[in-house]
Amino acid sequence: MAAGQLCRLLRGSTTHWFTPGRALEEDLPVADRERDVATTAVARHEDVRTAARQSWRCSRELVVEAAARWSTEYSVGLHDEIGAAPAGRWPGRPTLPVAAIWQ
Repeated sequence: MAAGQLCRLLRGSTTHWFTPGRALEEDLPVADRERDVATTAVARHEDVRTAARQSWRCSRELVVEAAARWSTEYSVGLHDEIGAAPAGRWPGRPTLPVAAIWQ
């Protein structure tokens, strides 16, 4: 599930489920819209890296919120491991194709 869809599910706004960016201004609170904007960028290296880091943070926040609301579980350790990985690499795991964005 994409972060946009999870956000819509958490906010009870699933009308635009298949196109989560549609009608964002009318459907979601300001804080969610601002968080969404922070996860997008033009195709410039530094902007893409910043947007990717923001996207990771946004996704983590939404997963934590969803887990608390619906009493589900997720791998906190895996989230921490990925978030702490220097350049997207860590022992015993393959190199992530987007490794450069975490630097």
